[in-house]
Amino acid sequence: QDLALTHEDAEPPTEAQQQKEFFQCTRQCRWKFGSSDLTIVGGRSGWSNCQCFRLKATGAAETLLVIPRYSAKEFDMVNTWSGNETSGWNCDFVCVEQPDASLTTLTKEEVQSQMISADFRKLHCGRCAACSAPKDIEVLAKTRKWITEVMTTVAARFAAPWGHHDPKRLRKELVEANISFSEKRYDGRTDLPSCMDVWADNIMCDAMSCKSKCWLKFFNAKNVKTEITGDIKWYDLNAQCLRCDEINCGPAFIQGAGANRRSTGIESDIQRPEKQKCHMGMYSGVPEEELPTLPMPNVSKW
Repeated sequence: QDLALTHEDAEPPTEAQQQKEFFQCTRQCRWKFGSSDLTIVGGRSGWSNCQCFRLKATGAAETLLVIPRYSAKEFDMVNTWSGNETSGWNCDFVCVEQPDASLTTLTKEEVQSQMISADFRKLHCGRCAACSAPKDIEVLAKTRKWITEVMTTVAARFAAPWGHHDPKRLRKELVEANISFSEKRYDGRTDLPSCMDVWADNIMCDAMSCKSKCWLKFFNAKNVKTEITGDIKWYDLNAQCLRCDEINCGPAFIQGAGANRRSTGIESDIQRPEKQKCHMGMYSGVPEEELPTLPMPNVSKW
């Protein structure tokens, strides 16, 4: 629930202040005022709230609302391939690559009506976003068997109480682990987040929102293929952690990324119900043995 405007002499947070809390208030303010608007930032206001600002090209800042530092979020089931256990997973949009290699969003009806030529390539269910480029979807396929475990290892080195807490090093280590999402957007825009931005922000979201569920991951990053729907037992810490990520950080992630394993038709290392799998993705229907695959890197020795 929104609170109120603060006094007009409130100052926007510095980059260092945002980084100290893993950009939690900036993340909250962008969810409230525009997830992809990089001019929105947020800083702590007391213990449990955030003061939001919109930065202007002139160097000034517009003071926005004070909002809660943490809040429940809902999936945008209309524009993204998302949902919950009872609804969703029926988004009417498909991101496609056009013959000139640019990306555009069409409806399923437009794709199925053969109004487009064979030169159009279906990429994923849901609207195009930061991770929709084929090369980023390829990363999802190549790392599908181990990305959850390896990313957890890299994330723990970043986010643990004894971790390095350096977002630039986090990105560098992801690339070194062959989780090499694009750091520049396919459309050349610099006012919107890149695919790597979205993934790094998701790691920081988990670090702030799910430590109580995911603390064991600081010591053991292994990810046994797990069902995270239905009634999860209190002692199933791996499933509890994955569910926490999906509930607290999933809505902003899929809105920012557009493409994930489910929306591109890739069978992942997390157990998913059949209805959650997109059948209009770049890899939908592609046999397992034909998918591009990279060996799991040994990041534990870094």
